[in-house]
Order: sequence, then C-alpha cells, then structure tokens
Amino acid sequence: MKKEHVKMLKRALIPKSAKDRLGECYYVAGLFASSHKDSVLVHGTIFHPLYSKHGPIPHGWVEVDDGTVFEPIGAKFWEPGDFEANQSPVVF
Repeated sequence: MKKEHVKMLKRALIPKSAKDRLGECYYVAGLFASSHKDSVLVHGTIFHPLYSKHGPIPHGWVEVDDGTVFEPIGAKFWEPGDFEANQSPVVF
C-alpha cells in the first residue's frame, strides 16, 4: 500500500465534524499521534473559558516535534506557546 493511501485511511478515521469529536479528545488525539511519527500524545487538563465553568477539563492533545500543538476537538493546530497561553494546560 502506498504511503499516501495509508495517510488517507488514518485521516478518514478522524470525525469531520467538531460535534462528532466532542468528548472524543483522547481517541482523536491518539489517531493523530499514531499516524504522525514525530509527535507525542499528551494527557492532562485544560481550562477553556467557554467550557470550564466547574474547573479544569480532562483533555488529550498532541505535541509535534516543532512545538506545534494539535488540539483534537477543534482539529486546530496551535503555534508554539499559543496553546499554553489560551488553554492553560496541565500535563499529567
């Protein structure tokens, strides 16, 4: 199987809609990390201003070797330092 086909299969497993990803951060982060060799799966908590009414939220995300963070619920890539500044993560 060609490398591009493997990538397409792995990407296809990640739900397209943020609604479908909500509550699945560990699963989606794991899918991403397992398909990108230069990344680290991270578990911890975040404090999101819209969703953290009762305190920090358990969360999973992926750190890529250049310092970029993949946040699985929004399927967003954060520049180095921006994730920390906006989400206040605490790593387990």
